Amino acid sequence: SSVKGIYIFIEFMDEMKRPSDFPKAIYTADLLLLFCYGFIGILGYAIYGVPVVNPITSALSAGKVKRVANGFLWIHVLISYIVTGLVFNRAVAVRFVKKAVDDFSLKGISVWFLVTLASTGLTLLLNIFFPYLSDIESLLGTLFSPITGFIYPPLFYWKCAGSTMSTKHKFVAAFVMIVFGVVYTVLGTYGTIYSIVQNVGATPLLYKCLYKK
Repeated sequence: SSVKGIYIFIEFMDEMKRPSDFPKAIYTADLLLLFCYGFIGILGYAIYGVPVVNPITSALSAGKVKRVANGFLWIHVLISYIVTGLVFNRAVAVRFVKKAVDDFSLKGISVWFLVTLASTGLTLLLNIFFPYLSDIESLLGTLFSPITGFIYPPLFYWKCAGSTMSTKHKFVAAFVMIVFGVVYTVLGTYGTIYSIVQNVGATPLLYKCLYKK
């Protein structure tokens, strides 16, 4: 979820005051992510060893530290979801409350907040009452996320650059499309289907988090 922003990079660049600074933002964000995830991963492995669980917060003992860690994790997941749903929420706003789109007044921000809150709340309710929905979402994600995240962008760049695109850039684009696009799609889809098969019959009628084993 830490790289969900890849799906709205074009929107980010379009709204930047200086789009030419976008590469700097990406390099800075990637270095920060690498440090944070590397630090937590190494620390978790050093403390808990091979049996460390995912997410690592589940390995913490019950108490204030675990509650605080889970609170930050909840914020992280919520922001990640909102970023992922940004395009959908904007489409809804354009369709039903067009005057509020790109309106940064208090009224416009309030309308945008309500649209986002409604879509987030509806998704939560669907996941609560349809426990297999998360498996369907995972399958759709592994089928289409690599395509929209790693195949379409290089193709668009290739199309826009045309004959001015260097051989080096063409090689990088082809590498990204094949390795990250095709391979991720195949491996991710296989892993998701395998997980669904393993979970069949193990999920109760309502949200499984509400049940105690």
